[in-house]
Amino acid sequence: MTATSENTWYYLWIFIDLQISKIQYDSLMNIVFYNFYYGYLTGGPRTLISILQNMDKSRFHSTFVTQDKNDLLKAVEEIPIEGLIKELPSVLNQKDGSLLKGSPIRKLIALLAVIKYNFSLIHVLKERKVSVIWTRGTRGVLLIGIASRLCKIPLVWDIALEYEPKGMAKILQRLSLIIADVVIAESKAHYKFLFSEQTIKRNQHKLKYISSAIPRKQIDDILKTAVSKRNLNTPTRLLNVGIIGRRKNQLLAIKTVYALKSMGHEVLLNFVGPVEDKAYLNELKNYIELMDLKAQIFFHGWQENIAYFLSISDIFLFTSTSEGVPHVLKEAMFAKLPIVSTRAGEGVSEIIQNNHNGYVSTDYNEHTLANYIADLIKNVKNRMQMTETGYQFAQENFLPEKECRQYEEVFQNLAKKKK
Repeated sequence: MTATSENTWYYLWIFIDLQISKIQYDSLMNIVFYNFYYGYLTGGPRTLISILQNMDKSRFHSTFVTQDKNDLLKAVEEIPIEGLIKELPSVLNQKDGSLLKGSPIRKLIALLAVIKYNFSLIHVLKERKVSVIWTRGTRGVLLIGIASRLCKIPLVWDIALEYEPKGMAKILQRLSLIIADVVIAESKAHYKFLFSEQTIKRNQHKLKYISSAIPRKQIDDILKTAVSKRNLNTPTRLLNVGIIGRRKNQLLAIKTVYALKSMGHEVLLNFVGPVEDKAYLNELKNYIELMDLKAQIFFHGWQENIAYFLSISDIFLFTSTSEGVPHVLKEAMFAKLPIVSTRAGEGVSEIIQNNHNGYVSTDYNEHTLANYIADLIKNVKNRMQMTETGYQFAQENFLPEKECRQYEEVFQNLAKKKK
């Protein structure tokens, strides 16, 4: 065989291979996941990573779109999933809610920027022959919702921790509800927070509940060291995980330690989480010094290996004022840690039944929390029963495979309606 004929066969093979790849690509359902990244790989981003990891690659092709090069993009590309950056204009790239409080002129500039940004995404959607778009939060709906309508592509709005529905935020949330074909939340509390009872009834056909799962690797890491502890450490080790900020209410956790100390209990409290509010952190440290608690309370900052801190802890203490359904409580259940939590909205009560698989305080009082912790320290039988009940609940409700199948069903149903 001559060199020329060998080259001919080689290029023919390449051409055939490309055509096969194209046919396979076209036969898949193409999903675009659009996510504005706020800077922390916490609950919401980790949910997205879990979904992308568990999507059936033989039926779905996923493309992830975000506003810049960031840790979430890096994590997604390591799965591996195709990542795409569509940079936002500076007027839209705000992470503190300041845009909602701006002047009318600034809001008009932002509106024009939103429209222009949506048009920039139309090419991406058409080129990839997208069947369904998923996005998280009201911001996500606004940044890709117009493009979805113009391209006649169904849109899934996964509710994030949204702004309080008043003023401009309320208008944008109602607009997002109109644009979205399906709205997903993991808690009834999300819908009750955002919408009136009448609005919920009118849009019932759009609303769906899917419990956010813990990523498989995180579960496996936690399960390696998960044990029901008959004997606690001395001092008893409390764990609080979350961004250091007023909403997470770490001050209440510190006051709870002081209350326990006053009751004669030896406890240590570890805070794990990045600092969002430096002024608040300084207030916490000043209070710790004032109450002579420096030997009992420690700040560890952002930590990748949450499983380690769960493994060395005895009780999980959660003191937030407002939450959906926190990932850290699910992780604590998998780790077989007893949980003492504030109500933090209705979401916590949907996964923790008081005195069944944890303790839930409704009064945000350090003495109530301290009494719950004291009971867990003293009552071995009750503590172990709670941890086993919590663990079984997590196994039944928070596995990533179950979550992903539910999302796939949503995507398939929307794609069928589109046809």
